[in-house]
Amino acid sequence: FAKKPAKGDAPKKRRLLSEREQAMHNRLTQALPNAVILAQVSMGALLTARSRATRNRFDRKIVDFVVCDRAFQVLAVIELDDKSHQGKEKQDAERDAMLERAGYRVIRYANVPDVAQVQKDFAQGTASPACRSCFCQLLDHFDVRMPPREFPLERRRQHGSPKAAAP
Repeated sequence: FAKKPAKGDAPKKRRLLSEREQAMHNRLTQALPNAVILAQVSMGALLTARSRATRNRFDRKIVDFVVCDRAFQVLAVIELDDKSHQGKEKQDAERDAMLERAGYRVIRYANVPDVAQVQKDFAQGTASPACRSCFCQLLDHFDVRMPPREFPLERRRQHGSPKAAAP
């Protein structure tokens, strides 16, 4: 049986993002207009492991932002450091190393960067060669006009597949 919360300790709603995180989300959206920007993503959504001991190292941790292409392929994990990270550099480095070993690119910012800095950071490379073409589509800065990727559902609709009616 679940215990009743202590008097005055009932759950309360809270802001999803701090003002600083909202500013960062807006900046990422400005700098990467064709990207999908996800906020407050569970590391359990990004990583998996067979052993419970390994999963316990990341399953209750959250990353600030995940930048994806329109097919939801992860391009980078973004961390916005604040005062809560002071003195926790070792833990941050361990988290970054865990994500990087899994194949993710991690970018850390001490402050909300300007649009040009975000675009520069994304133009410098990606976590995997498969994602490199995505950056041309993400950065209006380079003024590259490439056709959008074709997604399987769209392909079925174009060819009149019977499965096209059910999304």
